Amino acid sequence: MPKLPNTLIVLPYDPNWVTEYERIRDYLMEQIGDLVLEIKHVGSTSVPGLCAKPIIDIVAVMESYDVFPEIVSRLEKVGYRHMGDQGIKEREVFKRLIPDDFMDYHFYVYPKDSEESRRQNIFRNALLNNKEIADEYGKLKMRLIDEANGDRVLYTDSKTGFILGVINKAIQEGAG
Repeated sequence: MPKLPNTLIVLPYDPNWVTEYERIRDYLMEQIGDLVLEIKHVGSTSVPGLCAKPIIDIVAVMESYDVFPEIVSRLEKVGYRHMGDQGIKEREVFKRLIPDDFMDYHFYVYPKDSEESRRQNIFRNALLNNKEIADEYGKLKMRLIDEANGDRVLYTDSKTGFILGVINKAIQEGAG
């Protein structure tokens, strides 16, 4: 799929997002599959029917930070740069520096017991398991895309209250 210019857009759900995730996952598994427990598709593109920014969010889950130096080393050899946690504890961000034919994607590595990973899973599962929540989230995103007027930070920050509300309610109901 062609890369999109750096614009803030939300598109209707595209079933090709799953195929793109699988292609990227398979490539990453070739590089670090023996060092991680799993590689997951997260974010809005992983929820059938949900509109999303056309960027795949991918998380590799490692047992512990013991394997992290080897993950960094292997990924650097194939054109990734470790960007640190970018302000979120135990979320290691990697950026691909070499052009490829993959759709745009964000790639993170978490330890299996990461609180951020747990919260991300709770939110994704709430969207997958409750169409009403997913529909409400989609409507919010479409409204915010207009209100944010291309401001990615404003768009993201404006979703936070909704996301935290869903996570907190799911935790109260026993998700975790």
